Amino acid sequence: MDFFAKSYQLSTILQKKEYEIPEFQREYSWELEQLNEFWNDLQTSDNDFFLGTIVLAGKNFTDHIGPFEIIDGQQRLTTILLLLNRMIEKFEKINEIEIAKILKERLFFKDDNAQTHLVLNNKNAHSFFQKIVLYNEECTDNNIEINNLLAAKKFFEEKIKDYELEELKKLRDNLLKINFIVVVQDNESEAINIFITLNFRGISLNILDLVKSFVVRKYPKKTGIDDPREKWKILLNNIKEDKKNFFNRYWASYFKKVSDIKLYKSFNEKTKVFSQKDTKIFLNKLLEFSEIYRDITLPNDNDFKKYCPHDVKNCIKIREMIISLDKFKIKVHFSFLSALLDLSKNRIIHQKKLEEILEILTNFHYIFNAVCSKRPSGMDQKYSKFSISLREKPNDIDSLITTLKDELKNKIPEKEDFVANFTNLNFNKNKGLILYSYRFLEKIYNPGNNVDITEESLDHISPQSKKEKWCDKIGNLILLEKELNIKRGKKEFKDSNKIISNTCYLSTQDFIKKFDEPWKESNVDDRSKDLAIKIYDFIITKYF
Repeated sequence: MDFFAKSYQLSTILQKKEYEIPEFQREYSWELEQLNEFWNDLQTSDNDFFLGTIVLAGKNFTDHIGPFEIIDGQQRLTTILLLLNRMIEKFEKINEIEIAKILKERLFFKDDNAQTHLVLNNKNAHSFFQKIVLYNEECTDNNIEINNLLAAKKFFEEKIKDYELEELKKLRDNLLKINFIVVVQDNESEAINIFITLNFRGISLNILDLVKSFVVRKYPKKTGIDDPREKWKILLNNIKEDKKNFFNRYWASYFKKVSDIKLYKSFNEKTKVFSQKDTKIFLNKLLEFSEIYRDITLPNDNDFKKYCPHDVKNCIKIREMIISLDKFKIKVHFSFLSALLDLSKNRIIHQKKLEEILEILTNFHYIFNAVCSKRPSGMDQKYSKFSISLREKPNDIDSLITTLKDELKNKIPEKEDFVANFTNLNFNKNKGLILYSYRFLEKIYNPGNNVDITEESLDHISPQSKKEKWCDKIGNLILLEKELNIKRGKKEFKDSNKIISNTCYLSTQDFIKKFDEPWKESNVDDRSKDLAIKIYDFIITKYF
């Protein structure tokens, strides 16, 4: 990748050069915190104020006027020009017309053909930078960008309102001596790749901004009809909980799992041959994916009937498994899960297959992530491959399930590892996971699943009031109806046996039969191990 990179002072950067802010760039977003930091640095600088890297798309920075597209640096340059504009007005106010005139050439300049250029232009049709800041025109609109621009304008006005000539000249000198590293690439896509490479640890330019720009440019043009921007608004609303990761997971589900740093390059290579029709299909698929993604990321707020419209019971079961996966705090499965729900919704795969795969995923990640806390290294690649295979050959789903089982089985921790981690589960730290484990245990005892577990609670066999650490271990807990738990209160188990024996939970009834005094820490440890082995063996036998 060939590119030009060199250190320049602001005085050179703003000398007879023209810059454009591309449509995909975000609106001006600097607020008081950033403005104060910039102002304080400017006040204390001594010819060594370095303000980072500016990445541009364009040709021959040394000799050409431009225009150069700003891939990275638009927030800083906009802020600088805001201050410069306020300073020009201040010089004029104190009757330093010649100084103001020279400084104004940093905002506007004439080329060799006597054509006037504004140093910074915005391709976005809704840009208000020129209108309200440079030209002081009235603006009745109201949005975040306008408010931020006006706030920044007022901020600098207040800072320099009492400046005398020498203070103003010193500020001017400090401003024009700001140093940047200017990186220039003549290809916009390559310039974006440079920017992402330089900033991959904390990318400020979201890939979705770039995708939107592509879609708007390439989408079939029909005035007032089928506006892609309207679809984009719906898409963003669907993914408002997770905009950062959405597009990478979409790409992994349809095309290939790549790192954030390589995502734009992969997208650009795939879409550079897209026709207008291809672009429309692409946006529609992306919008459909966003709806499914919303169901995954906000499973408590969505109706899952579209995935199994004829079976309410299975609909609830599917929803519960997706909620469980979310509670296990794993995300690597998103690409595959999205494909499953997509094909189920469109009746391409049967809901029974959806349920079967979800049971495999849920039970694997219960052992692997939730209990054993293993890192799912490389699994996002595997799930991406499963997703793409499923979309390409949905009729081969039985073969895919077999492969899925084999690959996940090879990664399942050994029983000893599971038992060790399970027995360390603590009520104060792992209450949600312990409750899930006891719910699962109840389903082993009661495979018909006829017992309502929506009103269950965890009850301590030996009360917490003993203040013994072992009382909060998983082996010292039972599943009990909330009503019975309240009736029992803080009584010892032997004194509340009649109350507890009214439970309908089979796992608890089984414990009552086996309970024997004295109940001590060694009993809790033994029970914890027995429960772990029972759950582990059941999962391996039934699902793998």
